[in-house]
Amino acid sequence: MAGYPDLLPIVERTVSSMNFSGGKIMNTADRLGDFKSQANSSTKWDLMIVAAESRIAFSGEMFEAMYDHINNGGAVIIEVWYLDEVANGKIAPILSKCGVKFFRDWERNYQYDPFSYSIYWLDKSHPLLSSPNTVLPPSYPYPEWFTDAGDLLELGSGGDAVLVGGVHQDRKSDYGVLASCLDGRMVIQTFSSHDYKWDIVQPLWENYITYTLTRHYETTP
Repeated sequence: MAGYPDLLPIVERTVSSMNFSGGKIMNTADRLGDFKSQANSSTKWDLMIVAAESRIAFSGEMFEAMYDHINNGGAVIIEVWYLDEVANGKIAPILSKCGVKFFRDWERNYQYDPFSYSIYWLDKSHPLLSSPNTVLPPSYPYPEWFTDAGDLLELGSGGDAVLVGGVHQDRKSDYGVLASCLDGRMVIQTFSSHDYKWDIVQPLWENYITYTLTRHYETTP
């Protein structure tokens, strides 16, 4: 979000508010070359975060670097709304390993009905929703982005993915917008964070970071 100074940088502020001690935190903002060099460096990152909310340039070999990171036991959080354009590309092995597939595009015009873009929790007991914050589902959007609202996911044939959030309460295997997989080391969100209220989305991001890092430390020797 570095190119949009009027919008609060949700991920950056969330990381800062968590007061990590020790280790190394690197924010490459919108510098894709820096992300690539850091991802391919000798540093053994615990968590990689991609919040590709305002651009579609994050693709191709960037996802290849993330795939290697995942295979080495690392944790990842991916916010991406343009799966319809890249799902068959370099992100495909990540989606397959996770156990999700691109289901369909999710569009919103300027005459949208806000209630049609409310998100529902499909697995209310999932720890992603309760630690360290108990979070309400993002509902009644105040969109920054038109006309693409994001993408919808469905469960694939492999992996251990669980759809945690979706746009239909009674659909647990498709119409998803939030999934967890890889023993909790990966979270993928396919709606744009800034389309919903800060006080709902920011605690959710804190949960993403807490959960993926915890599961990484618990499952990595």
